[in-house]
Amino acid sequence: SYHMAFLRPDATTIGSIYQNSATTVGFYTTSDIRIKTNIHDTKLGLKTVMNIDVKDYNYKEDLTNEQTGFIAQQLYEQFPQAVSKGGDDAKTEPWMVDYGKLTPLLVKGMQEQQAQIEALKVEIEKLKASK
Repeated sequence: SYHMAFLRPDATTIGSIYQNSATTVGFYTTSDIRIKTNIHDTKLGLKTVMNIDVKDYNYKEDLTNEQTGFIAQQLYEQFPQAVSKGGDDAKTEPWMVDYGKLTPLLVKGMQEQQAQIEALKVEIEKLKASK
């Protein structure tokens, strides 16, 4: 069932929160082709993924639970679309990461890797056949 919608001032839905089942909740961002324009292949991919630092860290207020993720300021240098810049006070206006926005970039990187793997397989088969 539908629980919450996020709307632009013109009443266009841009996201929502749904209860998917008795035990799960889905967080959705609008991605309908009917409201998009200038659609083209991304220039980002594996090279961008390779330049993103993944870190282990503790929050200063929780030294017992190590986390794995990104440092927003570092991620901003490679993929600013996933970062919300903070203000002067880190407690009230911290830099934040929208981890979901990284999904398309990761998929593109995997697609590029798979293409490389397939090309290498073909090359290996050619080398085997030439012996």
